[in-house]
Amino acid sequence: MSGRKYGGDSSSDSAAEDRKRTREELVALRTQDSSLTDQMSQLMSLVEETMTASK
Repeated sequence: MSGRKYGGDSSSDSAAEDRKRTREELVALRTQDSSLTDQMSQLMSLVEETMTASK
């Protein structure tokens, strides 16, 4: 019985670690997404300025 209990604990620990890692990865992806969105906005502004200046 204790072997089964230990196995259950071990697998729930593993699941908790997976969830923690997944949360960390989601936070990292959201940060990257925000950064890329800002960069794209800056790029579009630069393109608009360049097109306006070239007229």
